[in-house]
Amino acid sequence: MELDLLLQRQLRKSGIQDPEQGPPSREAWLDLLQRVHEEYRRSREDRELLTRSLDLSTSEMNILKARLEVDRDRLLAVVTSIGDALGMFQDVAQAPTSGEDSDTAQEVITEVKGRFTSQLTELYEDQEPNSDTYVRNVREQFLRLADVLASLIRSTAHTVGMKKELELAGAIQHLLVPTEDVISRPGLTIAGHFQPAAVCGGDWWTVHDLAKGAVLTAVGDVTGHGVASAILTGVAKAACDVTRTLTSGAVSCGEILELMNTAIYEAGRQQRLMTCVATVMDPNRRTLQVASAGHRAPLLLRGTQVVPITTEGPPLGASQHAKFEEATVPLQANDTLVWYTDGLTECENERNEQFSERRLRSLCLSSARADPRAVRDEITRNIKSFIGTRVPEDDLTFVVGKVH
Repeated sequence: MELDLLLQRQLRKSGIQDPEQGPPSREAWLDLLQRVHEEYRRSREDRELLTRSLDLSTSEMNILKARLEVDRDRLLAVVTSIGDALGMFQDVAQAPTSGEDSDTAQEVITEVKGRFTSQLTELYEDQEPNSDTYVRNVREQFLRLADVLASLIRSTAHTVGMKKELELAGAIQHLLVPTEDVISRPGLTIAGHFQPAAVCGGDWWTVHDLAKGAVLTAVGDVTGHGVASAILTGVAKAACDVTRTLTSGAVSCGEILELMNTAIYEAGRQQRLMTCVATVMDPNRRTLQVASAGHRAPLLLRGTQVVPITTEGPPLGASQHAKFEEATVPLQANDTLVWYTDGLTECENERNEQFSERRLRSLCLSSARADPRAVRDEITRNIKSFIGTRVPEDDLTFVVGKVH
């Protein structure tokens, strides 16, 4: 395997001559992480210096653009910090955990959390005074993630090898999707279904409140499934949360996908991509704004009609500076919305027949008058009946919404 010249130089400086001969020592690994971290830090400072050199007084749009670029760089630094922490937590999870080794693991967990806290403080210490509440919320969210990671490591310390790694990643991934059976908001009720094909998968969905009562719903699908795909869904979740926090919830679908794309482009290095659809429902105007990153179009069911809401955009992580088309459609009372991943329509039965979008549309129309929970449960029952004893090869995720 031919490595990048910069990475080869960093490996040599860390005393790692040939990584294919075996895993490096812990000291060499930590030194390499520190060097990579410094490289990212210098890169970030260079970008910030370039940004500050621009003429910010040309117009209000240039000022807003410059602030967005700074927030993007901060988001990338946060994602880097998360990656560093996950890497060190993984080292602890793979190490023996009996006797003195268990005490050592606990010390490393405490050290990683402390370093993570310090990095977050450095990243956000230059925020404006009126953003303290949002910065504190961001820090609390990530520190809570660190606590969950530490707790999961301790609770699964008796397991070993790949099974332990998969169970840990799967448990973390289930923390990334809503836990409520039914989510109720003014003007909209939502029920979702998430079933990974393996212990951990590449699907992800979320619902969040935005400014002025708007409701964000996002559904994503990483290529493949397993640990790597599950970690990328965590990156997507973190990017989405940071975007909402730094913008105080005043953000469009396209802007959310742009910042998620930046994070996934850096984390996935174009080895893993994510399709995603983001929608914002405005209960005051009774409209739905939609933007898609190469994902299946959400379905709008009204009366006897099924209308896919299509927009254009590349998958997240495919291009560093991707743009995403936005579309806005009016909503009416009793409209039903269905978001889904391709694992739903492409799952096969024992005769190798796909469930298909045609079956999904027909099923949704026959049950659209019911509440979202009933529609979700009806789709789930039909999927199980359709595939029979065959094990799904892809994650099954779909979300049903009902307009009040």
